[in-house]
Amino acid sequence: MSILKRLFSIEKREYHKIITILGVKIKIRNDNLVKNLELDEYYKKITRIIPRPSLDHVLFHLVDHCNLNCKNCDVCSPIAEERFVSLESFEKDIKRLAELTKGNVSLIILTGGEALLNPDIIEMFSIARINFPNTILRLHSNGILLMNRDENFWQAIENNKITIVCTKYPINVDYEYIKQQAEKYNVDFLFYNDEKVLKTSYHIPFDINGSQEPRENFINCFHANDCIGIHDGKLYTCTPAANAHHFKKFFNVDMKLDENDYIDIHQASSIQEILDFLAKPIPFCRYCNVKGRSYNHQWGISKKQIEEWS
Repeated sequence: MSILKRLFSIEKREYHKIITILGVKIKIRNDNLVKNLELDEYYKKITRIIPRPSLDHVLFHLVDHCNLNCKNCDVCSPIAEERFVSLESFEKDIKRLAELTKGNVSLIILTGGEALLNPDIIEMFSIARINFPNTILRLHSNGILLMNRDENFWQAIENNKITIVCTKYPINVDYEYIKQQAEKYNVDFLFYNDEKVLKTSYHIPFDINGSQEPRENFINCFHANDCIGIHDGKLYTCTPAANAHHFKKFFNVDMKLDENDYIDIHQASSIQEILDFLAKPIPFCRYCNVKGRSYNHQWGISKKQIEEWS
């Protein structure tokens, strides 16, 4: 009981409660006007440190680079070197994931960078569907390369029941044409955000000095235990940790990234080991300036300046 109290406790005060999670104190006011919002935020925080009952979703990053190169990209695509996941690596990883989860994953997202840059993506559709026959499969794209895809591509999407999800950018892409093609081939098509809302960007800065408090960052980070992605057998709890090596290399900064920041799905003994790992802060958390994040910036093309990520 004393151990549980150190992990989680609630102190009732006259006008507010203080909830302590892993040593991090969260103050919640007893005000009916804000109560629901604060309870919702509290729920999000507590679920980050409680292992999930199952791996309900996972992203497979098929490439690191992109053909759009957005400013402030949280996967560092504008400064990433070209990397194409091989067909062999993808098949090995997705078979292992199916083995660990017994095929019980609600959603698998094929993404990047821009996933359509991978020349083997059509074959990857069928490999994913064979190994996860009952899972929702989604392809995330900026839409640029959907403009000139041939019949073989659209039939592969239809045959493997892939849902296309586009982020709508303020660029010269005929999204109406893409929607028509999807309808023609009986393919489910969605926009990541509202169809009427153009993409904005957010600033997710790194703290190059690594002076942040990992536990506090993890609890307050919307990526943590949510943007779960696989990169060549390495499974990460968030996208910044998975892609910070691009930032480190491009700007030649001294950030220490190591094997404690991910879990190797081929070395993990069970899905429970993975779920437990995902619900804990990682050493990399000290490099994220969570309090310095800002949102709803005008979208633009990256100039590959360090200020975009710091």
